[in-house]
Formats: sequence, structure tokens, C-alpha cells
Amino acid sequence: MHKLILYLLFIFITFSSFAQTIDESKSILVFSNEPGFLRPFIETTIKELKNTTLDKPYFKEVYSLNNYDEDTVIRSKISRIMWEQENAPDLISNKPLSNADIEFQDEIIIKLTKYDYFLTVKTNNLGELIEFQFQLFRTLKSDHKGHKNYLKRVLINNIIAVENFFINPKKSEYLADIKNAIQRLFKGTNRLPIADVEIFQKKIKTGDTIYISKGTKLKLDASNSGDYDSKNIFYSWRNIPNPDEKYQTFNKINIKDSIAIQDICINKNGPFRIGFQVSDGVNHSDEIKFVLITKEQPKQVKVSDSIFFTVTKKRDWRANNLNFMHRFNLENISSSESETPNILVSDKYLGSKLLSSHLKSSIDTLKVKVHKILLREHPFEQRYYSSSLNFFKSNSSNELYLYNVHKDSLLSKPTVLKHRTYVRNGISVKFLMGTYNVPNNIISFLETPDDTIRGGISIPKLKLGYYISNKIEIGLTIPLKKSPKFEYNNYEFSYPESFGGYILFHWYAQSRFINLYTGLNFNSFKYKPISNDPDIYTQSMFGLAPEVGARTRLVVTRFVDFRFFFGGTIYTFQNKNFNSLNGAFGVDMGFQFEI
Repeated sequence: MHKLILYLLFIFITFSSFAQTIDESKSILVFSNEPGFLRPFIETTIKELKNTTLDKPYFKEVYSLNNYDEDTVIRSKISRIMWEQENAPDLISNKPLSNADIEFQDEIIIKLTKYDYFLTVKTNNLGELIEFQFQLFRTLKSDHKGHKNYLKRVLINNIIAVENFFINPKKSEYLADIKNAIQRLFKGTNRLPIADVEIFQKKIKTGDTIYISKGTKLKLDASNSGDYDSKNIFYSWRNIPNPDEKYQTFNKINIKDSIAIQDICINKNGPFRIGFQVSDGVNHSDEIKFVLITKEQPKQVKVSDSIFFTVTKKRDWRANNLNFMHRFNLENISSSESETPNILVSDKYLGSKLLSSHLKSSIDTLKVKVHKILLREHPFEQRYYSSSLNFFKSNSSNELYLYNVHKDSLLSKPTVLKHRTYVRNGISVKFLMGTYNVPNNIISFLETPDDTIRGGISIPKLKLGYYISNKIEIGLTIPLKKSPKFEYNNYEFSYPESFGGYILFHWYAQSRFINLYTGLNFNSFKYKPISNDPDIYTQSMFGLAPEVGARTRLVVTRFVDFRFFFGGTIYTFQNKNFNSLNGAFGVDMGFQFEI
């Protein structure tokens, strides 16, 4: 119990002493041999000093010994006592003093011991430059009154800070130099500046290691460094050797001092150890130390086809939302390599390093998020990768950048994928050869055509269509050869048709190079009873032929798409006299031009 009480008492006394120490306001006496306006500037600057921790004036009282007496004789005596020896190291005379000097010294001592600190300011004119010598003492009482070393005993053994510097009054920053020197004398009157370094948009801290590609540009950005008390800061960069390395021969890079942003290019192997700090003229910031390691840049991706297209119809109201896929092969990256490649696509040039901000961005015109592309292998002996790219169509031409990404987020040189958007007017022209079966057990040829085939006939056709939307096509079917005539149930009729129309619904696959379609053909058939009566006239009947098929794009140019298509139809007849022919089928195969 007693130990606990003593322990708590000790903490209370220690805390109280510490609180008094940090809250204690000091007093200072200043003496200067500067006769001009700089003396009041120095005294005013000292009065304006603040304790940055407590946010209060640093000194409760600031007094000038120069104001003790304006008589030049008195000031001369003070100067002789204080600086009798020119540029003396201790600024205090060691020579024997006269009785008058001792008496006058006693008056000075009485004043000195009223203050906690005593600051002497000496100047020396050197042409355009002025040399300043500041010497700060902590004053103590002494029992050696009247001794020739009395003043020395009170002061010289208690020097706590010295500042020697030069100013040029012709330069605008000379007052700031004086103020900085005063703040250097009194610790706690200036806040530390803050060093801030960014590389690849990432804040760097001491101990960080940054990987970069050899031969690529690198920006060391310290422009966000700053100070809370001064508008002027100074930047300091340095190469740091290991303890066992000589400064003249160790591995270093070319960096310039006193600038915020370093643009460098490293063409040699590392590692490189770099240090950075800033100064406000009073204090230096903590130094940031980091390491740069160079590696070979990842292999650039080569693709089989770097140009791809989005094709849409002018009257498609959903055109901006049409999905599209571009497939490509990676020609120079195989699965035999040690690591599966990591491929990324972007609409902007990303530089040599993959940043977190890149993965959060999106492609504005193509609506493609920057993403890693999933790869799949080809089943060949030399196994290469292929992939596909999904995006929405753009109203203008565009370029995408394909990157090979190293595990340390290093990027290869980009492979440019060129995207083009082509808008079609919706006109379709198809040339096809239709092959149709002939149910020989029901019908027979009245006149055998030249191009009969076993079990059927072939008829060339022309189809003229128009897209009323991106997926719906309507048009006319025109046989390019007269349809052959058949006999059925005492009727003479033309087959497959003499004229027709159609409507198709297109279903686009993800790649948009292959799509399925379904539709309905409207067919016109001519027929008449078989008779020798010349007054018997030819009649027309209609039929429906559902159709399914697929088509693929062969060539895409700026003005036209060239496609190949293949489809099948099943015929039905409107006239009940021809019901037995329902189910006859045909196959259409040909080429399509879309304009």
C-alpha cells in the first residue's frame, strides 16, 4: 500500500514539474551592435515568437539593453566590455577591467539576472554582405561580484546556442533569413515541415520498395511537400550508399537537388536507395528513404488481328447498347512460359506501371471497364492463348491498348487495338441457290428442267431486303430462273414459287460475327387444272414457309458487309387441294451484301 502511495506521489510530482516546464514563459534581454533598422526588426521578431506546442508567446518579456541609455559613451562601454576583441570566439572580453568598467559591469549584471536569457547580436559589414553572429546565453547569478571574470562566469559558461550566417540586403529574402536564424536559436518556435513523395500516384513512406521497368520514364513527385509556418521550402534529394559502399563508386541515379519533381529514366540495374527531405530554413523534415528496383519490361503482346469493328443499322434505336465481342489470338505468348500471362485492356495509355486508379476507371466511348482478360489455350502442340473482348458500340472510331502485366504491376509496351464503327443504311441484297426436294411419289415433272438433281431441283434467287430495326429484316424474293412445272392431282403448278416475300428475325451471338435467324417466307404459286380447254385460266395461291438459318460475316469494309448464309425452309400450301404437299423442304445457301 505504501509503495502504491509513493508511486502515485512520484507520478504527480513528475507530471507537475513537467507541466510547469512546458507552460513556463521565459524572459530575454537582447543587446545588439547593429545601429540600423535591423535591430528593431530582430527585437520585434523575438517578441512575436510563439510556442507552437502551447500556441502562446514564447517570451513573456523581451527587453533591449540598447535602450538602457542612449548616451553613446554608455553604449561604447557596453560594446567594449562585450566585444572588445574583434570576432572573439566567446564574444566576452578576458582582459582586466578598470574600476569604472567593473562598476558599469555590475549595473549590467543587475539587469542580466532579471532575465532568463541574454542574446548578443553582432554584425560585420563585408561589402555587399553582412555577417551576423548570434550568441544565446542562459543567465545565472554569481557570488563573484566585482571580479574581472564576473560577467564571464555569469554568461560564457552558459552558452546554449550560436548562429553565424550571411545576408545580402539587396535580395528580397534577407529578412526571412534573419527570422529563420532566430527561430533556430529557440526550439519549439517553428513546426517541422512535411516531406511528401508520390511515385505512380502512391504516397511513399520510409522502407517502401518500388519496382520499375528498365528504360522507362519515372516521376518522383514531391510537390505536395510543405510547411505550416513558411511559404519557402527547400527540397533535398540524395543517393544513399550502403554502409560497406564507397560514395564515389556505389550504384546511384542522376537526381537534381532543390527541385520538387524529378523526371528520370533508369537504364541500368539497381537497386537504388533514395532519400528525400525538405527544409523551411529552420528545421528539416523527417527523411523519407525508399528503394527503386529495376526489372526488364514485360514482353509486348502481339495479336492476330488488331483491327475490329462495331457494325449497326442507322435506324436501330438501341444502337448504343449493342453488345459486341472481338476475338484475338496472342501470337507470341504461349502456355509453355513459367507464368500464365495477365492481359489487360484500356482506352488510355497507362504508362509503364499498373495503378489502382487504372482499375477503377472505365472506357467512356466504348463502355469497357479496364479489366484483366481471361485467356484460354488452343489445343495445339505449341499451345498459345486466345481471348475475347466485350464492349458496347461507339459512335466514333477509337483505339484500345492491350498490355501484358507483370506480377509487380509492371506494364509492357501497349499493343494498339483499333476499333471502327460502321453504320449501315439497312439495305440487304442476297444471291442464293435454293435446293428443294420433289416428292416424286406425289408429283411429277411436266417438263424436266436442265438442272434437276436427284430428289430435287435447284433454283437461283435474288432477295432484296431492308432492316426496319437491327434485328428485323423484311424483303422480296425473286427467282432468277423460271420455276419448273409439275403435275399434281390433275393440276399443273409451279414449284417452289414464282414470287415471294419474307420477314426474318436475327439473333446475334456474342461475337456478332455469327448470328442465327428465324423467319417466315410468303410464297406465291401459280396453278390451273390440266385440260385442253383454252378458256381455263391460271390461278394463284399462297403458302407459308418457316425458315431457320445462320450467317457469318466474311468481310467488313467501310461501306458494306459481305456475309455467307445457310438456311432451311418447310413449305405449306394455302389451297386444300395441295395439302399432301405440306412439309416439302428446301435449303438456301448464298451470299449477302449489307449496305
